[in-house]
Amino acid sequence: MCLTSLFKHSDTGTILARLCTKLCSHSANVSSVSQLADVAKLLAGKVDALGFGNLLAKEVTRVHSAYEALGHTSVPAKLLERLSIEFVTDMLDKISHGLLSRTQDLLNIRQPRNGPCGWIGPGSVSP
Repeated sequence: MCLTSLFKHSDTGTILARLCTKLCSHSANVSSVSQLADVAKLLAGKVDALGFGNLLAKEVTRVHSAYEALGHTSVPAKLLERLSIEFVTDMLDKISHGLLSRTQDLLNIRQPRNGPCGWIGPGSVSP
């Protein structure tokens, strides 16, 4: 639950509520912003042992190292700016759609009569 590490409690709820609006049917979207923020806080407490802060610091260090390896003396300031609620909501929505479409592709499996099972992805021909 990196959202709780990067955003205020209410902003986390807002992001999750907007995602629910985009990803869930109207009948399934029944939680309030505060309920979603509370759930995020509860889950974040449970996975706190994973140490998201350490992971984030490690990834920021990797970005700095990559820029150094390219011979740049500094990382662009915009790269490390605070993310907006709108940006994160849009990014998570796109990731969700990408994962859903990829999962559908991966699950497209056929078993021809008396033949082996095989993965059939986009653009593949059936055996």
